[in-house]
Amino acid sequence: MADIYLLNQEGQFDENVLFEQKGRGKTKTMFWNRDLNNVIIIDGHKGSSVSDVIGYVVGDRFTYLSEVLHTRKNVVALISKVEGTTSDYIISYDFENPQEQILWQDTVHKAIKVFHDSVSEKLENVTSLPADLPEGYLKNIAPYHGSTYSYKTVEIMNGKAYRCGEIPEEVFEAHFE
Repeated sequence: MADIYLLNQEGQFDENVLFEQKGRGKTKTMFWNRDLNNVIIIDGHKGSSVSDVIGYVVGDRFTYLSEVLHTRKNVVALISKVEGTTSDYIISYDFENPQEQILWQDTVHKAIKVFHDSVSEKLENVTSLPADLPEGYLKNIAPYHGSTYSYKTVEIMNGKAYRCGEIPEEVFEAHFE
């Protein structure tokens, strides 16, 4: 099994934040950080590696994801990639104990199903992909991932979905009190 360290906000590997590989399928892998009780689920396309999926979370989106996974507790991040585009992710702060609720599933596929069952109706209030995306992008998503994957970056907090970085400050602070 291969463990991973994510780059921190300064672009350095933080050896204090190890994500241990806890499950693996053909294109799906799950990692867990024991200290923060954070789970990363990687859902790639056929032929993609964990590095491919994480590597296609680009720019500020990667910085934001990394900051959350290095500083918050009880977070589940599902990072998905379809062929021909950058990776998407959904961050959920709504699991009380990700280790028990996600990590203890029999397979990574079942963990993804539990995650999606938890977030799918919350995503209804988030606008889907922008209309100006190429039609080929939309065609690539549908066969591999359901409609819940047609979002670039989303966060779930207190039962509501927000675009990443758009959770109102008072909601964010109250959640972590």
